Amino acid sequence: MTWSLALEEQFYIFLSLFVRNLNRKHLAGLSVFLILLVCLLLCALAELSYRLIEKPIMNWGHQFKYQQLLSPVPSLDGSA
Repeated sequence: MTWSLALEEQFYIFLSLFVRNLNRKHLAGLSVFLILLVCLLLCALAELSYRLIEKPIMNWGHQFKYQQLLSPVPSLDGSA
């Protein structure tokens, strides 16, 4: 718990010093870059989660679809 708080404090201290030393032009460019980077990462993570989680779940029933067609047809007289 203390490590987490110390890390958070360092983040806010160094981020404020970093932002303070940037001029408005660089700060605007950095903000746009970070927003685009976050959007790109969110799209990549959404695609990855679709491939790893949703797609296998949606296709789960299809792997057994043709199993009955390949199994031998039982005879009508009850003998195997």
